[in-house]
Amino acid sequence: MKLTATVLSHIFQPLFIPLYGILLFFYVSPFALLPVSLPYKLLTLGGTFFFTALIPGLSVLYMMKTGQVSDIFISNRRQRTLPYVYTLISYLFWIYFLWQTMLLSTLLVLVAAGAVVGLILVMIINIKWKISAHLTGMGSLFGASLGFSYVFFLNPLPYFLILLLLSLSVMWSRIYLNAHTPMQVVGGFYVGMFTTFLPCILFTC
Repeated sequence: MKLTATVLSHIFQPLFIPLYGILLFFYVSPFALLPVSLPYKLLTLGGTFFFTALIPGLSVLYMMKTGQVSDIFISNRRQRTLPYVYTLISYLFWIYFLWQTMLLSTLLVLVAAGAVVGLILVMIINIKWKISAHLTGMGSLFGASLGFSYVFFLNPLPYFLILLLLSLSVMWSRIYLNAHTPMQVVGGFYVGMFTTFLPCILFTC
């Protein structure tokens, strides 16, 4: 059980969530029907990995080496602020990359900006209360899927159920590993969900 929980925590590490989101955008969303070339997709995925996973991940590894953080998941709440700041800066470059370099859909850029707002909220909340970044990421995916469904009048129930099941599995893993309380994982999920769903509502206004 511990191995399963650990594997889930690594697979759905918050730094990988934007990459999963771009994959869903290209291959599951209505935009999957557009004739987009493979090099364009690979460049977008590569840039996303660079700005949202590689750079923040290397900063965490450096801080682990220098003793500023204790582990890869930054379990100690008081050690999270600086890694969040580095991640936020890198995410801002990511949004610029999607918007100005890849010229991606305005809707996707708004959702990505919503994810950045979610990160800012998590960073602020973390000052006083440890909230789950894992579930903020999962909530972001779920909120974005709800938002796209709202914009394009879709009802992909099987897709929602799969995302919900994965989110519940990650919730269980974080609680089982004593990384978070139930309130912390649920709070993280709702922060992520609302910050990516609301930009879709604004897009239609």
